Amino acid sequence: MTAPAVEQLEVAGTRVAVTRRDGADLVILTRLAGRGAGIWDGLWSRLAKRFTIANVDLRLPEGSLLDDPRAVFDGYADLTVQVARELCHPRFHVFGWNGGSHIALHAAARHADALLSCTLLGAFATLPDMRRAEAGVAFMRAMMNQPDKELYALYWFMSGLTPGFVEANFGRVAALARQRAEADRFVHADIERLTKWIQALRRHWLSDAELDRIRTPVTILAPGHDLWHAGPTVAMGRALAERIPTATLEVLDDAGSLIALEDPDRITQLFLASLRNRQPPGR
Repeated sequence: MTAPAVEQLEVAGTRVAVTRRDGADLVILTRLAGRGAGIWDGLWSRLAKRFTIANVDLRLPEGSLLDDPRAVFDGYADLTVQVARELCHPRFHVFGWNGGSHIALHAAARHADALLSCTLLGAFATLPDMRRAEAGVAFMRAMMNQPDKELYALYWFMSGLTPGFVEANFGRVAALARQRAEADRFVHADIERLTKWIQALRRHWLSDAELDRIRTPVTILAPGHDLWHAGPTVAMGRALAERIPTATLEVLDDAGSLIALEDPDRITQLFLASLRNRQPPGR
């Protein structure tokens, strides 16, 4: 069974990439990186054989919006639901990856009637001691604040992949870094604005009471490697899992935050397994 072609649509002034499969559930993939960044390709092609797949091409929030990350993620979550409705899917699965995990989680908190399931890969959360993550953000800021954007992009990829994968596939990793440095708006954003966004991603913005009220089945896939020291971490995934009554935590000890790029077969199988067992667990 081959995957359908990718269509480019516009919903509420935002570009949306979608493949349609008649009679199949919709899965919306959320991350600030759009499909054109290349990092979704492996997962996309595998999931599109079973589902209708969509990805919203989100932009870095403008100006004062960054002063209220909660409102930003609420807005992205609302847009995700609007996209699903425009695609004639009143209920859908959402798969949030890294920063996209905030969007997926806010959708679960705000739109329980619209979600069939919620999967979080590399979710961030506020920990009692954030010094390690803050140091990691400082490292990232130093890398971003130099003129060679391809060098930062290469650092970003190498930090999210396992050393063995980088060693065996360095040419591919370098090509992805060049692609990101040339085409990704995120890399070229104002450094102060970018740093504020990265800091916002590394905390969660829903209260314990809101997390406790989530009834959508939530699967949290927590990579064990954090080579850039800024998260996501297993401790962050566990912090969310302990607060969400319907959450199941799966620790990926040998994986980095870009595991969906490195091993899309593994993530596809974990996603499918989570759907087969998506009844909420008992408290």
